[in-house]
Formats: sequence, C-alpha cells, structure tokens
Amino acid sequence: MKQVYRLQILLIVVMVCTVFCIAGGGCTSSPPFKPVEDIPEGKGVLYVYRPWEFAGSALSYVVVADGTILGEARNGGYMYRLVDAGEVELMARMRTTTILAVDVKKGQETYVKAGFKAGPRTIGGPDAALIIMPPNQAREQIKSCKLK
Repeated sequence: MKQVYRLQILLIVVMVCTVFCIAGGGCTSSPPFKPVEDIPEGKGVLYVYRPWEFAGSALSYVVVADGTILGEARNGGYMYRLVDAGEVELMARMRTTTILAVDVKKGQETYVKAGFKAGPRTIGGPDAALIIMPPNQAREQIKSCKLK
C-alpha cells in the first residue's frame, strides 16, 4: 500500500514540475530583456513585447514591420529592431489584420505591447492587438520578458 502512495506522490511532483516549466517557470534559455545601449545616428529602437499571461498563453502571431518580419509575438517574449527614424507600419494577423503606425524618434526607444483585443471570443479565435506604450510603463513590463 505504501508503494502505491509513493508512486502517486511521485506522479504529482512530476506533473507539478511539468506545469511549472510549460507555464514559463524557468525552462527557457532565452536571455532576459536588455536594452540597446548604442543607437546609431538617425535610428531609433522599436521594441515589441508581450508580457506573460495565462489567458492566450498558447497563442502567438507574427509581427511585420514595414513589410519585413520582425518576429513572433510569443507569451513572455520581446523582439526589437533598429529602424530609421520616422513612421513604421506594424502589422499582425490572426482572424483579421491589425495595422498600427508608429512614429519612431531618432535616438529614442519606442515600445509596442502585443496582446489580444478584448471582447467576446468567436469561433475563429481572438484578434491581435498592438498598443503603443509610454516608455516608463513599458520598461517595467518588458523586464520580465525574454528575447524570442
């Protein structure tokens, strides 16, 4: 009888560890957020980040900047690109296409938070959301993200 209990406890421990790893509990080797220190003349830094959330954690989508793939907006991740100062068009697609024009200033950081649009979920799934964030708020949120 004691062996059965030991086996059950071992199974529970393995399941808890598996859930912890899947939920982003430290089983990733991606580096944590590190800001770009040297911004070249005439350029700005565009960060797109997606803080970790349980809801929608298995979903991701590709973000395109001016027709070039920037990366995949994954749960708990961020991506960045040095871009020419001026307007950059970001695009993300899930059920529908989301487009956001971002004004990147030279020598500055611009932050865009990726997520999902609020509202009722339909059969086709949620839509992507891209939101320009104030730098002070974004810097705090992006600290927990890892480069994807």
